[in-house]
Amino acid sequence: FFGMGYAFCTSSTYKHYWTQDFATGASEA
Repeated sequence: FFGMGYAFCTSSTYKHYWTQDFATGASEA
């Protein structure tokens, strides 16, 4: 729910940040 609300608040920023963070984290992990 929190993620949904946060993403909705900043769909553009959150999406971009999440994608970059996920890509880096997944690659590292």
